[in-house]
Amino acid sequence: MKVVLIALENQYSCFGIRSLDAYLTDQGFDIKVLFPTQPVFNAIPSNENPLLGQAMLEQILQFCRNTDLIGISLFSCDFHIAKQVTHYLKAHLDTPVVWGGKHPSALPELALESADMVALGEGERPLVELLKKMTAKEPYTDVKGIWFRQGDTIIKNDPGKLIRNLDEIPIPEVVSERHLVCNRDHSKLIPIDAPTVLESLPES
Repeated sequence: MKVVLIALENQYSCFGIRSLDAYLTDQGFDIKVLFPTQPVFNAIPSNENPLLGQAMLEQILQFCRNTDLIGISLFSCDFHIAKQVTHYLKAHLDTPVVWGGKHPSALPELALESADMVALGEGERPLVELLKKMTAKEPYTDVKGIWFRQGDTIIKNDPGKLIRNLDEIPIPEVVSERHLVCNRDHSKLIPIDAPTVLESLPES
């Protein structure tokens, strides 16, 4: 089962999505994490001045092809860029999109206007159960900790169980070829352990 996770927060921290990546990878799933960070946040995308340029949107699309699930992690300040990315992907792919993070957890119904699913709170255990059911081709809209949109209907499942023993979560990777960041001109995604990653850092 292949999953692409997209972090719209600071590209070098994002502990939540790195923790999720470590947990899902440890469970045997094929995970890639994209960090398409841009210098502009909080602005509403328009045809004249989109938050993400066409080149970066196309890069994200290419990495999301032939995958089984796309996850997007966001804060409230990332809401409009999350909508932009989600609508672009859904215009080209049939892959389901799940949102997670602080904003979707606080406003799941608003998030479901764009996403197919919302993981509320901790996403590790709910996403493992979701992916296992998807792998087995079983119905999955009853997974606790995730809300689903089916047409005009919202399926509101009970919260999932919290992870009490944090040692269950492997130490997240900071440097990995599976993690890609944008280069300096925001036109290409490059592995975070490549020498050229320095080009993605702002000039001092």
